[in-house]
Amino acid sequence: MNFIVNMIRGVEKALWNSKKSIVQKNIKFKDLHKGETCLIFGNGGSLKYYDFEKLPKFPAIGCSYTLTDTRTKSLNMKYCVMTDSYLFYPYRVHSYEKKLQKNLIGPILKKLILTNKNTTFFTSLTNYFSFLKQHENVNYFHHFGERRSGSNDLSGFFSANMGALSIMIGVAKYLGFSKAILLGCDYLGSPKFGGHFYADK
Repeated sequence: MNFIVNMIRGVEKALWNSKKSIVQKNIKFKDLHKGETCLIFGNGGSLKYYDFEKLPKFPAIGCSYTLTDTRTKSLNMKYCVMTDSYLFYPYRVHSYEKKLQKNLIGPILKKLILTNKNTTFFTSLTNYFSFLKQHENVNYFHHFGERRSGSNDLSGFFSANMGALSIMIGVAKYLGFSKAILLGCDYLGSPKFGGHFYADK
């Protein structure tokens, strides 16, 4: 069994290593916002209580569900990260139950990409083949085996993959932002707060 798993992982690694030219295109984003300030949006429940119209119009970076909030229309939401690997395929392995299931989230996130053409999206290279037609506003990142190097190089080895916030900060660093204001990152507080702005509770 281990032999088969290792063989599949080897094929997977070779496939993505052969696609390095895709992430190399991200060089155009290097230091694009050098010295600027950005807003970074987590998915925390505290966002329910923000008046978005009073926030400064700094370039903003959101993640996955940020753009489902209609209040973001009043922001300069220039970037959004779709964090997970193999996120848009019709079926995917559930991250907690480790079972193959129909992907109900993928179509929702694909629609966000289609309806927000002025937002630049970054997602894992593993999602590349989930799009029948590549979108101009979708760009890819990958670690290429360097998972713990701490690299924020979007056009090479991007290993800031410890979660949505880590990816957004990595993207912000690559774009050259010198300051980031964090909103909705409730789990960084003490005590930590759970929950999401799009949840019922």
